[in-house]
Amino acid sequence: MLEKNFLDAELPEELRTLLEACPGWEVPRDRDAILRLALNIGAGLAVNRAIIARNLRDYLPYMATENLMMAAVAAGGDRQAVHETVRQHSHAVTERIKQGVGIAAELFERLKAEKAFETLDFEALTEPAQFIGRAPEQVGEFIAGEVEPIRKRYPNRPIATATLTV
Repeated sequence: MLEKNFLDAELPEELRTLLEACPGWEVPRDRDAILRLALNIGAGLAVNRAIIARNLRDYLPYMATENLMMAAVAAGGDRQAVHETVRQHSHAVTERIKQGVGIAAELFERLKAEKAFETLDFEALTEPAQFIGRAPEQVGEFIAGEVEPIRKRYPNRPIATATLTV
């Protein structure tokens, strides 16, 4: 059971409205279950840098092809020809990966050897930070707009823990 002071915490209006509008739900008990799940899931979150690095290694070459194609066209390449070159090499590398003999980074090596791509700065065009969009700003906005007001509203609230039993 969650600590009583945690259960008595005021829920955000949207969550309270949702819980109360769901037919058949017993709000106090179901709220407890939802909070238990949230705490259980949140407590287990961790950043696994090795997995992130592996995923980046495996998917960045494919994600970067759009930037590479746009740069190749800007450098004078024919759009259809550049796209076809990327498509052929992408399919070939993917087939090698499926056979267990290739790695995604081969796509960069293949494209570097093509005339349409030989003058491009692959390092600059494939910088991982180019592929995260507004994520840093969105995290900051979420923390400032959602998390900090709650932390200020309940400054002395102990960190809740819960045991999940299914």
